[in-house]
Amino acid sequence: MTLGSNPNGSGLRSRPRNQRSSRFSPLSFLFNMLFFSYFKDLVGREVTVELKNDLAIRGTLHSVDQYLNIKLENTRVVDQDKYPHMVFIFLLIF
Repeated sequence: MTLGSNPNGSGLRSRPRNQRSSRFSPLSFLFNMLFFSYFKDLVGREVTVELKNDLAIRGTLHSVDQYLNIKLENTRVVDQDKYPHMVFIFLLIF
């Protein structure tokens, strides 16, 4: 959808299907594939993942997909003193 004049007054008009922008630009697709191939090489190795809230989780990289979603096995919290509640969550879930 793009801004413009629409007879129904919504201020939005549709672009024809073949003119809609793609989700990824060619450059971002290239970077995504570069990271994907890098992470695929790390499958089976122990890695540390740091989340946006500064929680660091260490585990064995089990898999990664083209959207860079990852699965870890044998996970543990790196700084258990900083996040003691996470230790109990890992015991309950995993």
